[in-house]
Amino acid sequence: FQRGVVGHFDGNGWNTFNAGQNGVPNGYPLSMSECGSYLYIGLFNNNGGVVYMDLNTSTVIGSFTTSVLSNGRVASVACDAVDTLYVGYDADNQGISKYDTVSGNWLPKITSASNGLPTDPVWLDAMEYANGKLMIGYDDSGGFAIISTRGTITGQASVQQVGTPVTSVRHTGTEWLIGQAGGTSGYSHVDT
Repeated sequence: FQRGVVGHFDGNGWNTFNAGQNGVPNGYPLSMSECGSYLYIGLFNNNGGVVYMDLNTSTVIGSFTTSVLSNGRVASVACDAVDTLYVGYDADNQGISKYDTVSGNWLPKITSASNGLPTDPVWLDAMEYANGKLMIGYDDSGGFAIISTRGTITGQASVQQVGTPVTSVRHTGTEWLIGQAGGTSGYSHVDT
């Protein structure tokens, strides 16, 4: 991978931030979520991470790298109603990291051992939070997990193995949509 670029249009023009420079981890920006006062951007690469920006001032505030993250291959980020950031990884058996953006503290991870998550990698940008639940799409064995979580509280995952990767998850306000790759059939589809 070469360097990616994060762009922000502030109403007057574009401000760009090159990955791998000026406090921005190296990697490609693949996922983003507003959480608390900032926009958090997941950067995918072996030495990627998460950068957070103040959109009001169009400035990089800080970043997280493998010094605090489980892995640099950040696949997806999401945020809950109490400004907890969730970070998923494109690597086996990494779980989901949780960061309290209000207190600035890392919380216990959501894991296979503690919460019943799959050990497969999270699919790129296939994680979303809505109505007290975190939905996560997985690569390799495929499938998805949905888990009740909010701030410091996390329940047990409900896991559905569907045979091919779940490449996107979205909440419409009333139901979840699950996008699934076609696998060997070539037939990709969206289910509710």
